[in-house]
Amino acid sequence: MNDSDKIAHLEDLKKKRKEALEYYLSLPSKERSVKRVAEHFDVALSTVTSWSTSDKWTKLVDQKKRDILNKQEKDKLDDILKFRELVQDFFKMVKHEKLMNKKQAKIAKKNKQPLAVKPYSFLKKVGDLKEVMLLIQLLSNQPTSRSEVITREEEERQVEDFIRANPDAKELLKKMIRNR
Repeated sequence: MNDSDKIAHLEDLKKKRKEALEYYLSLPSKERSVKRVAEHFDVALSTVTSWSTSDKWTKLVDQKKRDILNKQEKDKLDDILKFRELVQDFFKMVKHEKLMNKKQAKIAKKNKQPLAVKPYSFLKKVGDLKEVMLLIQLLSNQPTSRSEVITREEEERQVEDFIRANPDAKELLKKMIRNR
């Protein structure tokens, strides 16, 4: 074997070693083994064991798991922050609407005209506010106390039922979705 063949062979082994690690990391934990990698790449078990030991494959698997968990935690935190932002936006809109209603009431009183229907008149009791909060959770894909048991279709049906029962809520939800 001449020098160029040796170099090509070493490069091929280096490439196989990298592919073997990627394959090892991609295997489900119950199926992950150096034997499986050796069989897949048709390489001697002792060679793959040597690669695994020197490249610390098990530590890399642990690091990959930590990275996945960290990403999941970050995603969960991002979802919580988005939900919080939606709730804050909702309350800002309600506060703004109350101010607008007061102004409209003053103008209506001054002009001796009846007051137009209040946009958030469906919020008459605490239960209504809880329903709106549930809708915000459902719209932002946040888990609710019932999320695990109800399907997406059931959630959509609940939203539709609430909107049918409270037509004013439809405009509020449209504003919230537009402002997201």
